[in-house]
Amino acid sequence: MEAGSVSFIFLMVEDGTRLEEQGEFILEEEYYYFKFRDNDELREKVMAKIDFLKQQNQQIIIRQHKKVRKVLLGTRKFCSITTKVDGVFDSVSDSGCELAYSLFYTDSLKNAARFAQGDEVELDYYDYGNDYLAKAMEMM
Repeated sequence: MEAGSVSFIFLMVEDGTRLEEQGEFILEEEYYYFKFRDNDELREKVMAKIDFLKQQNQQIIIRQHKKVRKVLLGTRKFCSITTKVDGVFDSVSDSGCELAYSLFYTDSLKNAARFAQGDEVELDYYDYGNDYLAKAMEMM
């Protein structure tokens, strides 16, 4: 059995705002974990996850005190996961569970689309800052 992560790219669309009216475009890259026997099984699992995530496109969520829709733009990359320690990922579901995510922003819808296609583009990384990290450390 092989394992890997696939990154899915989402665009945050402000509720009630047309895309061309947005000043910046926030992108979320989410990494999902998959176990698979071969490339065909991986492709099937990724396509099933895409279908599920596309159904979520119209749901309104709150992000940074604003109502937004997370719109799936596509998948960007696959990373193989290997480990020499037996059993490390045995407890992780193969159902496409989320491993991590990152936020980026750009002032161009074109750059957002290019990023989702895997092209090299210049983006700004959304940094929570030291205050966020300090609060997280206090909670530990």
